[in-house]
Amino acid sequence: MSTWAPNVSKIMDYGFGRSRNGAEVVGAMTHHVAGTDGRDYVATANSRNSHPTYHIADDGTVTGIVHPDRRPSSTNHSVDNISVTVEIDNTRVGGEWVVSQAAMDAWSAIVRHHADESSRAGRAIVKNIPGELQTAFFVGWHAQYVATACPGPFVISHMGNIIAKANGASAPAGNGSSTASTSTAPTGTPTLPRTSTEEDGIPGSIMWSRMQLWAKLYGGYTGPVDGVMGIFSWMGVMRNLARESGYTGPIDGIPAKFTYMAMQRWAAKYGYTGPIDGVPGPNTWRAVAKALNTL
Repeated sequence: MSTWAPNVSKIMDYGFGRSRNGAEVVGAMTHHVAGTDGRDYVATANSRNSHPTYHIADDGTVTGIVHPDRRPSSTNHSVDNISVTVEIDNTRVGGEWVVSQAAMDAWSAIVRHHADESSRAGRAIVKNIPGELQTAFFVGWHAQYVATACPGPFVISHMGNIIAKANGASAPAGNGSSTASTSTAPTGTPTLPRTSTEEDGIPGSIMWSRMQLWAKLYGGYTGPVDGVMGIFSWMGVMRNLARESGYTGPIDGIPAKFTYMAMQRWAAKYGYTGPIDGVPGPNTWRAVAKALNTL
């Protein structure tokens, strides 16, 4: 039986949603309201029949809408049957559809709660890969299943941070206040020193270990975090790059030009300004290290 996350401060459950027919909650789906105050809309009858499990306000306040024992009606896809869903208010309308850090932290805590309730408790929470059978609790988003921009480029670009927070966060107290634990990695993964590659641009064992940790957290890699990049390490990295920066090559664990081009596109989000030529140099590795140092 699923229960409300402990950071719910108000319940506006008016009976929407349907039976899960015995299905377990093993995932969480992310939406944004495309506005700054969508709680009353999703809590009551509306033209889109959009009724998520939770609504999160800009200040991180969480309202329960559809009890997690029932299937929400927000994604309009069968994935809702095995997921809790959230609609997050935007801080402003348009642009990249930004949401606040408080709202993202509240969502991370909700994810953590339901992951701990599931039969997949104890495994690292992972980013959803549509079409692949998930064996860990997953976090996905609306646009993975429906032709829509929801939840917007800002939230999608921060999905890795939301999941990382869920992997290391304690559930917050009421009204969205966060009480993060001192651990920042899920059980069984190492706490790694910061890599110096961000400064010197020279990859080394610490950076490769962080690359493996990235692959383990979000790319399905299950091997050791030992700083030695093998085929399975690179396969996890390639899966991550497919989601983060449009890599479309084979997931074969053999890095080549298109792998490194995708890595440069990903690095551009962290300060890389050089050419997307598939030839990683010090500037590429500095930006990659900056991204990996956020783990």
